[in-house]
Amino acid sequence: MTSHDDDRARRTGEILAGDAVWVDPPDVLDSILSEITPRRRNLWIPAAAILVLVTAIGWVGLNRPEPVDFIIAGTDLAPAATADVRIVETPAGIILRLNVTGLDPAEPGTYYQGWVVSTEGEVSVGTFHMRGGDGFVAFWSGVDLDDYPRLIVSLQEEGGGPDRSDRVVMTGRA
Repeated sequence: MTSHDDDRARRTGEILAGDAVWVDPPDVLDSILSEITPRRRNLWIPAAAILVLVTAIGWVGLNRPEPVDFIIAGTDLAPAATADVRIVETPAGIILRLNVTGLDPAEPGTYYQGWVVSTEGEVSVGTFHMRGGDGFVAFWSGVDLDDYPRLIVSLQEEGGGPDRSDRVVMTGRA
């Protein structure tokens, strides 16, 4: 969510919290409404208030930032890189949802690979290239993050084999 969205959400909340939103309309409006819709005038105002409230609640709910479980940061190879990581446990495994910013696109012939790491070893959790710019990456882990608490992102060469390269671009702990 951008700071512009934050400002809009704050302003919407301030407007909805104001007393003027919830007061009865002036008598002039009441008399006009009674002339136009004599039988429905008492329903129009509550219906409009409910519609405004439901719309505001929905907008705020959809624009609420997701909780961040941990953050990984760039190394000397990618000092501007960072990612907020959200963990989602599913029956099939654990999704590590990264919101990656500041990581340069992998050059053709290379890609990024995620690894969860413990003192016992490491497990690959997926690959990506970021050639579309900053955005979300989803990794899948079949191992428990309590046992593999460190997340590493390395730069790999296509055809370079299954082992992690020494070119670590981001790292952090769950």
